[in-house]
Amino acid sequence: MEDSPKIKWEFIFKGFLALLMTAYAIWIISSYRYHIIDNANLFFHEAGHLILWFLGDTIHFLGGSIFQLVVPLSLVVYFAIKHQTFSSAFCGIWLGESLMNTAVYVGDAKTMSIPLIGGIHDFNWLFTRWDLLDDAAEIGETMHIIASIIVIISLLFLYKSVWQAKKEHILTSSS
Repeated sequence: MEDSPKIKWEFIFKGFLALLMTAYAIWIISSYRYHIIDNANLFFHEAGHLILWFLGDTIHFLGGSIFQLVVPLSLVVYFAIKHQTFSSAFCGIWLGESLMNTAVYVGDAKTMSIPLIGGIHDFNWLFTRWDLLDDAAEIGETMHIIASIIVIISLLFLYKSVWQAKKEHILTSSS
């Protein structure tokens, strides 16, 4: 009996995308740099400032990073609820990458070497008030480790989804 074109296509697509995401994950974990996906992160970051400005200075300054992380997290949860493991895991990689972007920003709080859209560095402002400015680099490094774990776990779920598509492919082709 012939393979279902949908199942075969899904298996090939998921497998190819998982391989691409593996290479991407290795790159962002080992040598993260600002790149095209961060333009979307920046959009959500700035939107967070606008949406949360009325809740006071602390939430306003945290709001950009909060919103930057809440958007991919909400997609992870949405797809998980819908039992769409591949999509949830893919968004989990985005969540981890977005946290890496935030980690760089946090780690830059003392040196303030990153070019900014606005005039104030969110985490310089926050960490100065919280007396954490000297710990900014270490906090950023810790966040990068957490983000890397999120990316790795998401990759595992991505491969789980590929494996499920492969099992469906095998079952369909042997029927």
